[in-house]
Amino acid sequence: MRRFPLPRRRRWRLLLGTLAAAGALFGWQRVPATPAGVLFWPLWVAATQVIYTGALESARLRRHAWLGQYLKPASPWHRRLGGGAFMIGRVQLTSAFLALVLLVSLRRLGTADIALLTLAPGLFSLCQRCLDARLHSHIIERYRPALVRRLCVFGVAAVLSLGLVLVRLWQPQPYMVDTAWQTAISSHAVAATGPTLLGSLERLASAMELTGFWLMQNTLGRFDVSQSISLLAWAIMLLMQATLAWSLSRLLAGIAALHARCASPEESAELRPLPWSE
Repeated sequence: MRRFPLPRRRRWRLLLGTLAAAGALFGWQRVPATPAGVLFWPLWVAATQVIYTGALESARLRRHAWLGQYLKPASPWHRRLGGGAFMIGRVQLTSAFLALVLLVSLRRLGTADIALLTLAPGLFSLCQRCLDARLHSHIIERYRPALVRRLCVFGVAAVLSLGLVLVRLWQPQPYMVDTAWQTAISSHAVAATGPTLLGSLERLASAMELTGFWLMQNTLGRFDVSQSISLLAWAIMLLMQATLAWSLSRLLAGIAALHARCASPEESAELRPLPWSE
């Protein structure tokens, strides 16, 4: 029987921590508008920092691999080009955007979407376990955990994107054929829940999604309409679902990276993928 590098007890702690974080997000998704708007800010900050942890690890892994192809091991340029304020700022802004997309999207999801997304923690854990076992004899020990988390992000995001698109196509949508765009948006868009940032973003996301379906319904089967408009409609839907899936996958990777950093001192050296202090 093949032994996995990650101890069983630690795998269970990681899975339980991931499920707890997912439960907090999905619980906030059901909270009424007023308390949800109050909790939105601390949740946004927390989700941003969790995503940032995994994203910065991935960015440094890419930079370290790129520098290793050209620089000698003893070169001081490893430290100078290993990633500074510019990389940190870029990753921080990207993480804030992904956390914002995740939280706003969660407020608008239906039961079928939530049921699909609840499978993400288990899917990420299974993917991480299988890849860790497969790559154990091929990848350098200190780089393997970060590489496994990076690969899991792509795999889980692809599966979730496909599932979200299928759910969105399966669910009934408002009938907007031969309806003016302004009328369709004003009639079917989600009403803003008060003068808050969260409510305004919910309405903006709803308007974007309705715009995609409005374009689909009014261009399907019509040869007098440019095909680029139909492609734009599909692109809007695919981009919104893929961004949500990518945000959730990044959050799960950040949770796993935080768990690795908080490991015991004896084992953290094996789990930490990059020698930051070198």
